[in-house]
Amino acid sequence: METVSRYAQLCPIIYGRGTASLLGEEVKKLGCSKALVVSDENVSKIEFYERCKKSLLDAGIEIVEFNEVLPDPPDYIVNRGGEVARAEKVDAIVAIGGGSVMDAAKAINILINNPPPINQYFGNPVYKPGVPVVMVVTTAGTGSESTIVAVITDTQNGVKNSVLGAATLGILDPEATATLSPEDTVHTGMDTFAHAAEAITANQRFWKICMRIIEGFKEI
Repeated sequence: METVSRYAQLCPIIYGRGTASLLGEEVKKLGCSKALVVSDENVSKIEFYERCKKSLLDAGIEIVEFNEVLPDPPDYIVNRGGEVARAEKVDAIVAIGGGSVMDAAKAINILINNPPPINQYFGNPVYKPGVPVVMVVTTAGTGSESTIVAVITDTQNGVKNSVLGAATLGILDPEATATLSPEDTVHTGMDTFAHAAEAITANQRFWKICMRIIEGFKEI
């Protein structure tokens, strides 16, 4: 493993080649013993995913797999993930995947200590905090590990909406992107460009919304 580096925005980030091997150790440091591993069908079949699972198991972390996430995660998938998380009584969520997986994980976390469906949390009302959420990033497009927003498809109204929930820790291991196809690499690069353009041209003070949620957590 090369030298491990760290930086922080909304949550601490560990980055460097081979850092995915630290996953289990970092989850254990958070005081967790049973994790819901959130991913999608494609990612769950790659060798990198198995390495992440091994790291968790080697650290003594019991895992429950939820690999049903779809692109632009629909509300019913999040509701199903929340049901699994509550039934299994997990005390951590580990997301292994790209933006859709990470967004789904953040939304599922809301449903651990709050009643479903996820749709009632659109518009960002105050809700009880969930459990630690660790993101292991497999693409380099959305930056969802570093933002508080989780974009969810509202199938009841046929639109995209969002809920708020920051991750606890992000792990950026470039080895995760080594087998990404050239086509998908281009797509994630354009995604990065689009997000940067949105940030430059935005005229709303989104930080005020974030502060309202944070203050709400303090009152619970």
